Amino acid sequence: MRRPPPAMFRRLRHGAATGAAAAARISSAKISCAAAAGRKRLPEEDLSMTISPELEAQILRYYHAEKWTVGTIAAQLRVHHDTVARVLAQAGLPRMGQPRPSRIDPFLPFIRETLEAFPTLTASRLYAMVRERGYRGSPDHFRHLIARHRPRPKAEAYLRLRTLPGEQAQVDWGHFGHLSIGRAPLMAFVMALSYSRHIFLRFFLDARMESFLRGHAGAFEARRRWCKPASFTSSATASPS
Repeated sequence: MRRPPPAMFRRLRHGAATGAAAAARISSAKISCAAAAGRKRLPEEDLSMTISPELEAQILRYYHAEKWTVGTIAAQLRVHHDTVARVLAQAGLPRMGQPRPSRIDPFLPFIRETLEAFPTLTASRLYAMVRERGYRGSPDHFRHLIARHRPRPKAEAYLRLRTLPGEQAQVDWGHFGHLSIGRAPLMAFVMALSYSRHIFLRFFLDARMESFLRGHAGAFEARRRWCKPASFTSSATASPS
């Protein structure tokens, strides 16, 4: 068998060395990707835009009660500082320091006008509208900025009623459909004590005043005591029918 010429040996050796180097690079890339996937994310890498209500409450409490700075809150709760700033901005707190110029500034009048007319418009739809008008920023950064300018619902005030034991009871009727025989309505008289939430329930075949008073008598007899006032959920509850 004839031996190949020296030039062919050189080409074969060169090809084998090139293939081995390529395989080594591919293997190194796979190891790097695996290491990156298994590496624990640092706090500054957490760029999540959605957080739980409990975490929002913690951010506001540490900011107001403990007087922590944005950086301290972000480091201790392991969230991005932009996420902390967004939560504070949504709560109506002024942004610390002078705001830097942003690409979104020329489009803010249009954005505010659109959000006032359509408060529930999604950020992705608004981003498409602004992009058609010349905005060139990224969608993720746009969502972060829109969260600061989205109008917040007006806060509602609630009065928590506190009563003493046996001081007040709440009364209402409950409807449980109709009986199969005679088609009579099945009504439930319910009295709940405001303090203990103890419930008295008795069924009647109507919601007339006679049944209404019998329900009261049964509730008072079962509890062996009277309560001062009784509140009704509607005027129809206490009216004869």
